[in-house]
Amino acid sequence: MEIPRDVLEPVQGLSREAGLLLAGLEEVRTQTIELIEDLSEEELATTLLPNFHQIGSLALHLAENEFWWIQAVIAGKEISDEDRKLAHLDEHTLETDFRLRGYDAKSCIGILNMIHERSIETLSEFSDDRLDTLILCEPGDPRFECSPRWVLHHLIDHEAHHKGQIAMIKRLIRKTTS
Repeated sequence: MEIPRDVLEPVQGLSREAGLLLAGLEEVRTQTIELIEDLSEEELATTLLPNFHQIGSLALHLAENEFWWIQAVIAGKEISDEDRKLAHLDEHTLETDFRLRGYDAKSCIGILNMIHERSIETLSEFSDDRLDTLILCEPGDPRFECSPRWVLHHLIDHEAHHKGQIAMIKRLIRKTTS
């Protein structure tokens, strides 16, 4: 009998440390995608209670955050209008009614994957030493310094937090509609 093995392997093309951190994000992202891939457009846009987020909006929020933290904060790139549209920056992803977007689960997953591929491409330029370089995080109130290593850890934590929300909302939707 073969014993199952769970190990974290660095994402190829990245330094070892960045690759391991991104592998951690990918593990949680895979679980997030598994939660949303079978949802209907109606389920993605369901608001169970006032101030409850819609699952589709949470998925876009995850993409938006990954894009902003990696491209704007870590890489310090100027964000084009096209990038803003792709990542839904400046659109208040959690406040906008997801129904108005016309997206299905496949669209959400496509956006998550496209932004993640850009993250891999950007982080492929980083050495392990650069992961601990302090970056001034702006805009922010208050402004603060962070390292790329902290940002990647934060993205894993953020993804896990919202994955839990998505799982709970999905369970409640399916329990109340079935």
